[in-house]
Amino acid sequence: MKFILNVFIFLNSLLLFGQTPSNDPHWQIVWEDQFNFFDNTKWVKANYAIHLPEPQIYLSSNVYTLNGELVIKVNNNSVTCPPNPIQTTWACGLATPGQSYPYNSGWIETSDNYNTQYGYAEARIKLPYRYGFWPAFWTWRAVTTSNEAEIDIFDMVGHKPSNILVTNIHTYYPDGNIFGLDITPTNFNYAKTWHTYGIEWSPNKII
Repeated sequence: MKFILNVFIFLNSLLLFGQTPSNDPHWQIVWEDQFNFFDNTKWVKANYAIHLPEPQIYLSSNVYTLNGELVIKVNNNSVTCPPNPIQTTWACGLATPGQSYPYNSGWIETSDNYNTQYGYAEARIKLPYRYGFWPAFWTWRAVTTSNEAEIDIFDMVGHKPSNILVTNIHTYYPDGNIFGLDITPTNFNYAKTWHTYGIEWSPNKII
C-alpha cells in the first residue's frame, strides 16, 4: 500500500528516512528535497482542484520555489474555473468548469515514484495564521479517493489560536473513526517562526 504526502504550506526542507532516527543512530535518508528548484519528478502541483466544501480553488501557479524555500501562496482573488481546465491531480476533488471560487491557494503531493509507507518523515515549515486558513501536512491513501487511513501529521486550523497544533488519524471512509488531539507545545507559535514537524510510522505505531 502506498501513501501520498500532501502539503499546502511554506516549506524549506523535507526528508524521508528509512529507519527511525530516535531509535537508530545509523538511519539513512531515502529521499530529501531542499527546494533549490521545484523538482517535478518528486512533486505534483494540484491545478483546478478543490477540497469540498471549501470556497478555494488550488492552482499550480500558486506553488513555486524562492531562495531555497517552497512557497505556497494564498489570496482572495476570485477565480473562475475555465471550460476545459488542465487538471493535474484529482486529490480531494476537481473544480467545476464555469464555477467561480472567491479564494485560491496551492497544494502539492508526492509523485508516484515517491509515494511511501513507514519510516520517518520530517519537514521544516513556517505557516500563515488567519481565521479561515487551514494549512496542513498529511498523508492519504494513494489507491482510493477516500480519506481511509489518512494521517494528519498536523492541521493548523485558523479559528483556533496559533499555539495549537491539531493531529488526526482517520481509520476508514467516510470519517467513521477519527482519533485526534489538540496539542499545545511549550512556547509554540506556528506563525512566528520555522518549526520542524515529523512523523514516526511503523506497522504498529504512529508518533
